Amino acid sequence: MGPQRAPQPPPRGAAHLGLSLGTGLRVGLFGGSFDPAHEGHLHAASVALRRLRLDRLIWLVSPGNPLKATPGGGYQQRRGAAARRAHARRMLVSDAEQRLSSRYTIDTVRLLKKRFRNARFVWVMGADGLAQLHRWRGWVDLFETVPIAVVARPGFIRGGLSSPAARRFASARLRESAAPVLALRAPPAWVFLRAPLHPASSTALRNRVSASPVMDMRSVIRQSEESHLTASAPRRGAGKKNLGAAAPRQHTPLESLLLAKLEDDKAQEVVLIDLVGRSSLADSLIIASGRSQRHVAAVSDHVLRAIKDAGLGRARVEGLPQADWVLIDVGDVIVHVFRPEVRSFYNIEKIWSVEPARRTAARTEVSST
Repeated sequence: MGPQRAPQPPPRGAAHLGLSLGTGLRVGLFGGSFDPAHEGHLHAASVALRRLRLDRLIWLVSPGNPLKATPGGGYQQRRGAAARRAHARRMLVSDAEQRLSSRYTIDTVRLLKKRFRNARFVWVMGADGLAQLHRWRGWVDLFETVPIAVVARPGFIRGGLSSPAARRFASARLRESAAPVLALRAPPAWVFLRAPLHPASSTALRNRVSASPVMDMRSVIRQSEESHLTASAPRRGAGKKNLGAAAPRQHTPLESLLLAKLEDDKAQEVVLIDLVGRSSLADSLIIASGRSQRHVAAVSDHVLRAIKDAGLGRARVEGLPQADWVLIDVGDVIVHVFRPEVRSFYNIEKIWSVEPARRTAARTEVSST
């Protein structure tokens, strides 16, 4: 009988990481040093959470980035700042990378997948990260290990989409309309999410602190956010009518699909409300009426079939079988189908300041497609 081995400690599991992820949950992993965390990070995280139809989005605060200088803020300071930003429902901030003693993203993802075998992970990053992804250790393995979502960032859209990583995995890039089912796809699979651009940058904020002898990081962040709010606010004298009467942007493929289906089914008074830059709820709302409960139910059912046939997964639906007011949430677009009297009572168009010209624009574009 050979010498006995000393008993080995049990592997450290989910409890050690402070995470609880149920079977089948769609989980976004949003990694970074967050030095400092700012509204741009929250904007990107919110876009990913909504567009990818995630159940959770975890901010993974890295102890350090091998490609960057040592973070200026202490780890607990950076994690606390991130926690104050990640206040949206279904977001949480984790120190899992520090607990795992992991320095590289590929190692972190592999360890998390091993511990949470039944979760469906997506790696979330900005276009600035995609532009330099080929410099990351194990970047090819990362593409082949987990689906990836890239959120547009100012100044990096072209650089990200023409980067070595984007070119290497060009055939694995999905249509943007497939974002809601990205978590269900086998890697390699990735999607580029275009969204309103937020100008905040950690590098720029740090540079402003270094250049100012009197301003600390909190002051610089507050000043930056106030400038962004001022720049994005409506000009003086631009009232509600101007918001509703603005020239309509070109419809996305998903919007065109939904509008065409409503037109085919003889839905009445179809209105598209553009929410880009106005709300994080969705990119747009589409409102339509049916002649009766039976017509509302039929229109809604046909819209749901069109979504499924287009490979966009299963939409969230409320209001059936009563069919007085049916809500269909496709992620980027939310569709409301009303009976006329119910629509008149709730008057969603008035809430969003939609003018008759906007209705005409929606109908005209549908009929011309």
